[in-house]
Amino acid sequence: MGEGAFGTTYIAIDTKLPGEPKCVIKQLLIEENKCQADSLFKNINYFKEEAKILFQIKHPQIPKLLGYYEENLCSVQEFIEGKTLWEEFQEQQNFEEDAIWEVLESLLPVLEFIHDQKDYQIIHRDIGLKNIIRRNVDQKLVLIDFGLAKQIEINSYVPISIKQNYGNYPLPNRKVTEPSLDFYSLGALCFHLLSGMDPDYYRIRQEECNEDGSNWTFGWRSQLYNNSISDNLFDVIDKLLRNIYKSAKEAYEEVVCVRKIQQLSLAVTNWTYESISEHNYAVCALAITSDNKLLISGDQEGNINLWNLLDKKLLYSPQTQKESISINSIAVSPDANKFVSAGSGVINLWDLETKPSKLLCKSDNKVGVNALAFHPKGDFIACAGHRTINLWLSDITRIVRTFYAYENNYPDDYSQEDDYDDYTTYFISCINFSPCGRLLAAGLSIANKYGENELGNNIKIWDIYSENMFRLPAHASPVKSVVFSPDGNTLASGNYDGTIKLWDVRTRKATRTIQEHIDSVCALAFSSDGQILASGDNKGIIQLWCPYNGRRLECFKEHTDAINSLVFSTDSKTLVSASSDGYIMIRQRD
Repeated sequence: MGEGAFGTTYIAIDTKLPGEPKCVIKQLLIEENKCQADSLFKNINYFKEEAKILFQIKHPQIPKLLGYYEENLCSVQEFIEGKTLWEEFQEQQNFEEDAIWEVLESLLPVLEFIHDQKDYQIIHRDIGLKNIIRRNVDQKLVLIDFGLAKQIEINSYVPISIKQNYGNYPLPNRKVTEPSLDFYSLGALCFHLLSGMDPDYYRIRQEECNEDGSNWTFGWRSQLYNNSISDNLFDVIDKLLRNIYKSAKEAYEEVVCVRKIQQLSLAVTNWTYESISEHNYAVCALAITSDNKLLISGDQEGNINLWNLLDKKLLYSPQTQKESISINSIAVSPDANKFVSAGSGVINLWDLETKPSKLLCKSDNKVGVNALAFHPKGDFIACAGHRTINLWLSDITRIVRTFYAYENNYPDDYSQEDDYDDYTTYFISCINFSPCGRLLAAGLSIANKYGENELGNNIKIWDIYSENMFRLPAHASPVKSVVFSPDGNTLASGNYDGTIKLWDVRTRKATRTIQEHIDSVCALAFSSDGQILASGDNKGIIQLWCPYNGRRLECFKEHTDAINSLVFSTDSKTLVSASSDGYIMIRQRD
């Protein structure tokens, strides 16, 4: 297949396996007259150790090491059938910007993987067009030629933790950290694909013009035709070339963030809206079935309406029990066969397969129900009272677990007046399950009769299986809404003071604070693709945000009173809002 300074590569077949699959044999060549015996012995040992390390690497974009034969100084690797980037480059010449983004999105996770091994930090040191193959079977980029002959020098072996200056793109004369060798090579590769010019050739040409060739990374954009890349891509490549990134993870996260923002700028356009109203009172709760066919709404007087979401027409209104005065919350089962509604203590489970919906079961939660949430797998229904959250079986026949939101573990029917002269108020205002169903978040509010909340307002998150709990830092004002992002890594919270906070669930730290609402943020919703965060406030204003940079995308002011509920359809194309003005607004985008 090829021959280089350190070895020869052969294509072979494995006759002992069914189908005789192809494999690759790489043989290390060391000329004994160029090495002392002790150096040769060391090189053989290093070669063997590198083979062991590569055998431990299990990644779908790295060829598997299938065998090592010390007596022949050769290794056997998985054969990757496809074209190298060099072959693609020869066919189409300069790559377009989207193709460069694809290279970065595909290879940075591989670098993160090899740089962050548990026992080793492996630096590839030879990233280049000929060492990246687009695999035919799935079109993914595969990084090849790992640390075998290319990691061994003839006279002495240099460990992977020491800086190297050889490879497809030799590093200019400047000190860098070891992982930056790979970052530099990846950035140089991107320049090569964009400009059609080998970076080393560009550097030599600068030196011939009496310029400092080591500084080529400061003027590389001028070599592109009409500077034909976006500022975002320029910034990423420039950081790779100039040793700005501290890790592959940092670089990859920036690439993902930029790409999502770019896609979002195309997606958030041409919103149209239509208002519907069959409610004579404030609409407090909304839910959309997972098939995007039905919209369910509940109002302040205990009325429930079911709508055809496609033509916005009212289908029917199930007969509710008047002891459930206000419908504070509605939740739909993941299979779209049932929904649950609740208000002042009564939980009703409805059958969506019958028309009109039939009441399947009714349970008493003893005190008012502030919020409901169906478990993502349909196993449970979480029901939030003032100070406790009951986890019911999905048929609401039995409570299987109770979570206490406050340290004293008082039940919801406990009289606070017995212990507090200032009549401190405890309140769970909102709950939400993580997409995997393991975590349950609750927004809490504590205040006394003077409206003060110096006792703290915070968010608690429980593991519903282990019952372990952790708390996010206290807010300056009551928490009105919480919602997990679709990937479960971010939690958004809306506060009484009009702020929105985005939390990293893993680190439990706030990553962003948005302060654009002039009144309480009463409702939040993530689009199913995670690209939009919608917020609604007490003045009836709805705003759409990019969760990656906090930039406002849209602002809607059709409602005249508080936004009580927001919900996206599962295809992220429809946003429905419910307001105390009695109207439901259905917004759709192309």
